Amino acid sequence: VLVIAIIAGAAYYMVAVQPFQRVILSVGDDSVKTGYFLKRMVASQGMTADSVLQSLTAELIIRQQAAAMGFPAVTAQDISDYLRNIAKGENETISDADYDKWFQERLDTTGLTAQEFNKVIEGEILAQNVQDTIGAQVNPQVPQAHVWIIVLDTQENAVSAKARIDGGESFDAVAKEVSLDTTSKENGGDMGWQVPELFSTQISSVIDTLDIGKCSDPVAFSQQDSTTGTTATSYLLLMVSEKSAAMQATDAQLSQLKYKAFLDWLSAQEASTEIVFHGLNGS
Repeated sequence: VLVIAIIAGAAYYMVAVQPFQRVILSVGDDSVKTGYFLKRMVASQGMTADSVLQSLTAELIIRQQAAAMGFPAVTAQDISDYLRNIAKGENETISDADYDKWFQERLDTTGLTAQEFNKVIEGEILAQNVQDTIGAQVNPQVPQAHVWIIVLDTQENAVSAKARIDGGESFDAVAKEVSLDTTSKENGGDMGWQVPELFSTQISSVIDTLDIGKCSDPVAFSQQDSTTGTTATSYLLLMVSEKSAAMQATDAQLSQLKYKAFLDWLSAQEASTEIVFHGLNGS
């Protein structure tokens, strides 16, 4: 009977336990097991497996680099304060009973244990600390350009619109007539002062090299619909009416520049870190 029980226990472990203990992702010296990955998939509520893996990779890299950068450890009080601030919403305070109820609802929704949930929050706090530190190094005086745009659905229409502008028609008149960009069409395609760095590399390169008052060649721009997942391609005509080598960024632009600096930093860390996806069967 004992032998049968041992065999049955071993079989149960092999089928029901061991698969969840396999490592699915390695980031440097840290790893993620399949069981935790599946929990995070459930907690993510709709994120794809690739997105969850990317998120876990970023969390581990930030955790590693935060320690290397000398950030103090996140305390239980830090986590409690962070969560209570979220839980109270627009209220000034939240009672212990209401907070405990809110916290339990988060656990029920995500399927995570209290320890696992707090670990996720610890990662969010570390990420914010790193992001704030990197953002503080961003210079608010940045190159800017006064940009005008015409958006069209086909290359043929873009070529036709450019021919009209090159033939003497004003950019703003053509924009008001044919542009599909509802935010700038009524203003003749005027987008105001923009930070080229915040556009895609392709578009920023066009803006940086475009002569003042000249219409660009059509620029193909593809964008994925977050709802349907389909990709649509538009064709842009760009014009720059003014340029400044250093102009004070607006609060919104500065916020975007800081976040971009953080993402660039994170990409650099990922490139220099050994990251291995072991597959859903783990290792």
